[in-house]
This record gives sequence, C-alpha cells and structure tokens, in this order.
Amino acid sequence: TFFVELLVVVVILVLVAKYILPPLNRAMESRQAKIRASLEAAEQARAVRARFGKPVWRAVGIASAADLPVAADGADALLLDASPPRGATRPGGNARPFDWTLLRGWRPPAPWLLAGGLTPETVAAAIAATGASAVDVSSGVERRPGEKDPALIRAFIAAAHGESSE
Repeated sequence: TFFVELLVVVVILVLVAKYILPPLNRAMESRQAKIRASLEAAEQARAVRARFGKPVWRAVGIASAADLPVAADGADALLLDASPPRGATRPGGNARPFDWTLLRGWRPPAPWLLAGGLTPETVAAAIAATGASAVDVSSGVERRPGEKDPALIRAFIAAAHGESSE
C-alpha cells in the first residue's frame, strides 16, 4: 500500500505541475508586468508634472471590466476611452464607444471623464448610463474627418447639458 500511496502522490504532483502551475505562473507574470507598468506610469506622471507643473491625465483603453483602473498610477485624472480595435493604426477608441455598463459599481481612483464614440445623439445616454461628470469628443462633431462642424459642437454641448439644440 505504501507504493500505491506513493504512486498516487507522484501522479498528483505530475498533474499539478502540468495543469495547475503553468496557469498560476502566467497569472503571476501578468500581475508582475501590470505592477511594473503601473510603477513606470507613475514615474512618468511625476516626471511630466515636475517638468511642466501641470496636472497629468492618463488615457485608459477599456475593452472589458478587467481594464478599469483601480489606481491612478500617478495621474491626476483619467480619460476612459475604448481600446483601439484590432488592426487600428491610431491609438484610442477610433470613434467607437466601449460598453458603458462596465462602469456599474466601478470605484474611480481619481477624477475621470468619458470618451470614445460620443456624438450629439449618444452623449446624453452615455452620461446617464455612466454618471460621467465630464465627456470628451473629437470625431463625433466632425462633418468629415478632421473638419469640426460648429452646429454639431453646439448640439453636442446642448445634449451633454440635457438641453435641446433646436
């Protein structure tokens, strides 16, 4: 029976080494990488603030709840935007919103504003869904890429304030 028990222990150790340890190691490596990135971001924020004497905002790409920041990483405020789509050649959400319901229950570690795919037609719903006290817009008020439309800007501001632009 001793040898049977020893064999069972060896089999268990092999299974643990093969199926349990690799995912745990990957998780630990991922966590360590996030900690390193967080420390680097905080150091960069301090350097920028020291150099220019201005508040530092950190843009955060959101694709899932796991992307929601739990720390400001040295930034004074956060800008929540959609993560770039696969194959994007530009940073940011590229005029796409992220799933605003991800913000339910999120505890912001710093002041924040909502960005990504906002337009005069969507900004009021975005504010209502997220509780955002500030929003960012760029392509959502363009009549064509790079050309801002004053009427769309006025409509966006009115909608963000819960007013009609008519």
